[in-house]
Amino acid sequence: MFGKRHMQENAQDDARLQAVLSSRLKSLATASERINDPNRLEPRKRVLHLALVRLSDDCAVSCTVRDITTRGFRLQFTEAVDLPQSCEIEIPVLAAKYRVARRWQNSNLAGVEIVDADN
Repeated sequence: MFGKRHMQENAQDDARLQAVLSSRLKSLATASERINDPNRLEPRKRVLHLALVRLSDDCAVSCTVRDITTRGFRLQFTEAVDLPQSCEIEIPVLAAKYRVARRWQNSNLAGVEIVDADN
């Protein structure tokens, strides 16, 4: 009896694990489709660059640049940030500063368009 019950519990655990993995694979596929969406004006390049966003003269916050296009960036913050309509972003690995305009924001993610570059 113990053996049969143990096998049933293992089967249930396997089914739960398979459901979780299936869900995660679907999420990854959906994310990949969004990145490579043929309706986009231009393709995105996935990156993981640290950046500094100047919210004002005396306030800056760090973030991660997740995607780059020739027109802008997708930024990820560690927590929700009230990103102004316009700000400056510095990306040390690119040795560049950009004046950007916020195009969308959802909690800790934001899309910005390059207004001016100071390389």
